[in-house]
Amino acid sequence: FSQQLSLFTQYRENLTILNPAAVGSNYLTNEENLTFGATHRVQWQGIEGSPTTSTLRGDYLFDSGSSVSLLTGGYLINDQTGPTGFTGLYGRVGGLLSDDPVYGGISLGLTFGLVQYRVNASEIRLREQGDVLGVDDQTTIYPDVGVGLFAYTLLDGGFFDDDYLYGGISVPQVFGLDLTFTGQNGEFFTQRVQHMYAMVGLYKFLRDESFLEPSLWVKYAPNAPVNLDFNLRYQ
Repeated sequence: FSQQLSLFTQYRENLTILNPAAVGSNYLTNEENLTFGATHRVQWQGIEGSPTTSTLRGDYLFDSGSSVSLLTGGYLINDQTGPTGFTGLYGRVGGLLSDDPVYGGISLGLTFGLVQYRVNASEIRLREQGDVLGVDDQTTIYPDVGVGLFAYTLLDGGFFDDDYLYGGISVPQVFGLDLTFTGQNGEFFTQRVQHMYAMVGLYKFLRDESFLEPSLWVKYAPNAPVNLDFNLRYQ
């Protein structure tokens, strides 16, 4: 058993994928409003068929000088777990409500895209030889939408002076898709359920321009235990 959505480690680099309303980490740490990145991850090293995830992403914060700044970008993701996998292309758009994004703000964002789900039927272990979908590989294309809310602030005074506190909630897959693949030998059925994320973190800047980032990522899906992922990052 495994998760239905891709799992990321050191997710500071993937914050805008997990929450479409998030302000990119490069802006919070270096005030860089344009960023590109790529990641590749094998989840369970040495175990055949373990989840393998690759992403290409880009993000841009357009500060127009008004009270609402545009968040935009997109990403390409490819995920393969055993005989099942998906490839998705997403766009991202959002609005950041703030008089000056350097000092903080609150944002709402959406992702929208198309996802190709696939089943390599020849790799599925069947109950009996010749059981359903024992021969036919299947692919299906579905639309996908994600939504998120994000807020951050530049702290003022005391030990945390000029540090950033951030947090957000998101549903990266709004549609709970019922995927049915029909072939000559019958049907293969799987249901994808909504996952709900919450995260909170702090950038504690140090004198030598490095920083510490403690953060907490809470993941919930129906009929599954709540998962807490605590990270402590030094850069």
